[in-house]
Amino acid sequence: MAHGAGRLARKTASMMGAAAMQAAKRRRSEAEEDNAAVEAVHSGTAAVYNAARYHSPPSKTVANSKRAASLHKNTIRSEENVRSEFMKSSEHAAQAEHRKKERILSFQKKKRQRAIDEAKRKGSTIVTAGGFAASPNSMFTAPKKAKEAAKSFFSEHKGAILGICVAGLIFGLFALALSSGASLVQGSGTTVISTTYVSTDDDIYAAENAYCALEDGLNAQVNAIPSTHPGYDDYEYQIDEIEHNPYNLISYIQVKYGGFTYDDTVKAEISRLFQQQYAFSVSEKSETRTRMETVTEMQTVFDPSTGETRVEPVEYEREVEYQHRTLYTVLTNHSFDRVARANMTDEELILYNALNRTYGNRPYLFDLSSLSDGAGIQYKIPPEALSDEKFMNMLREAEKYLGMEYVWGGKSPRSGFDCSGFVCWVINHCGNGWDVGSKRAKDLCRMCIYVTPEEARPGDLIFFEKTYDTDGASHVGIYVGNNTMIHCGNPIKYGRIDTRYFKQHFLCFGRLPFYDN
Repeated sequence: MAHGAGRLARKTASMMGAAAMQAAKRRRSEAEEDNAAVEAVHSGTAAVYNAARYHSPPSKTVANSKRAASLHKNTIRSEENVRSEFMKSSEHAAQAEHRKKERILSFQKKKRQRAIDEAKRKGSTIVTAGGFAASPNSMFTAPKKAKEAAKSFFSEHKGAILGICVAGLIFGLFALALSSGASLVQGSGTTVISTTYVSTDDDIYAAENAYCALEDGLNAQVNAIPSTHPGYDDYEYQIDEIEHNPYNLISYIQVKYGGFTYDDTVKAEISRLFQQQYAFSVSEKSETRTRMETVTEMQTVFDPSTGETRVEPVEYEREVEYQHRTLYTVLTNHSFDRVARANMTDEELILYNALNRTYGNRPYLFDLSSLSDGAGIQYKIPPEALSDEKFMNMLREAEKYLGMEYVWGGKSPRSGFDCSGFVCWVINHCGNGWDVGSKRAKDLCRMCIYVTPEEARPGDLIFFEKTYDTDGASHVGIYVGNNTMIHCGNPIKYGRIDTRYFKQHFLCFGRLPFYDN
C-alpha cells in the first residue's frame, strides 16, 4: 500500500512541477531510512540473542557462566532497547505514511475540484467509458496495458464490431421511421394503423354526406339562376363539374383530427374546405344593341268613296336601340385534392398520401371505379378501340387541346372552346370528312341516333342535362370507352362519366348519323 501510494505521489507530483517532485522524493527517502534502521536493530538483537542461547557450551567454567549470565542480562536489556526503538521507529513510519496519504488525498481533492470548475466553465463534462463523471487526472493515470488490451480486442473482433454497428444503425433508422409514422396518427405505433381509417363507418358517411349536401345545394343554386336573377336578355354559364373524391375528404379529416367523430369541429372544417374548393359568382354585362320592332302609329286616312277622312292605327317595322343585359354565371372547381394539400404540412402529406393509396384499408366505403376530383384523369385507350380508324382520328384531334381552358361560346383553338364548340371542332377537323357546322349541345343531341348505354362505343357522343337551367342537353362530350369521356370541362380533359355529379345529370348517348357510312 505504501509503495502504491508512492507511485501515485510521484506521478501527481510530476504534474505539479519539479518542486513537488523533490519534496515527494525526500519524504520517500526518509521513510525508507526509517524502515532500514528498524530492520538493522532487529537483526542485530536477534543475532546476539541466538548466540547466547545456542552457542554457549553447558560444560564451561563458572567464569564462563558468569559471563554468560552477564551477556544474557545485556542481551535482554539490548532486546528491550531494540523493542523500544522499534516501536518508536514504527510509530514514526506510521505517522509519516499517514501524512503522505493526507497530502495525496488533499492534492487529489484539489485537482478534482479544479477539473470540475474547468468543466463547468467550458460547459462540458468528462465521462468515463462506464458512463460516470471522471476527473481529468483519472484519464492520465489510465494504465497502458488496458489501452493495449482494448486495441488488441478491437483488432481481433473488427468484423463483428462493424456488423453490430451496421445492424444498430439499421435498427435505429427503422425505429425512427416507425416513430415518425406513429406520431402522425396521434400515438399509433404501427404502419397498419397509420394507413387505416380509425373512425366508425357512420361518422365517415356522415362527413361525406355533409359535403355532398353542400355540393347539391350549389348545383341547385346554379340551376335556379334565371328565377333568382330574372329580367335578363341572356344567361351564360361557365360551370365546372361539382364533385370531389370522398377518400380524399376522409383521409384529410383523419390527418387533421385522428379518429374523428362527426361533431361541430368537423362540420366547420368541411364548410371551410367547401368554400375553398368552389368559387361561384354571377356578373352582369350590359351593351347597347339594335333590333327590329313593330311600331304602331295613328295616321289620317282619306276615304274617296265618301270623301271623308279618318284616323286609324298603322303598323310597321323599324330598327330601335336597346340595352342588352346578360348575366354570366361562373363556377370554378379548384379540385378538393389541391385544396387539401395546401392545408397540410409536409409530415401530414406523408400520411395523407398513404391513406389515399390504401383507401384507409376500407375499399368498400365508396365506389372505386367512379373516383374523380374534377382535375382530370390519365386514360389508356381500350385495345379493341384502336382498330377503329374513324375513332382514332377523332381522338388524335381532340387530344391536341388537352389542358385548354373553358371559354363560354368558344368555337376554335384561337378563341377557346366551350363544350359544344370543342366537340363540333373535333368532328369537323378530324379528317373523317365530316361537317356539322357550329351547333349547341341540344342541337347535336337532336341530330344523333339514340343508343343505349350498353350499345355505346368509343366515338359516340354523350349528353348531360340540367348542368345549368336550360331545356334539353346542356353538356356534351366524346365517349372513349370504359365509362370515360374527353370533354371541355375546365380545362379540356379526360373524365369519368360515372361520378356522382355526371350520373345525376346523364341524359343519353348518341351516334353521329354518318359514322358508319
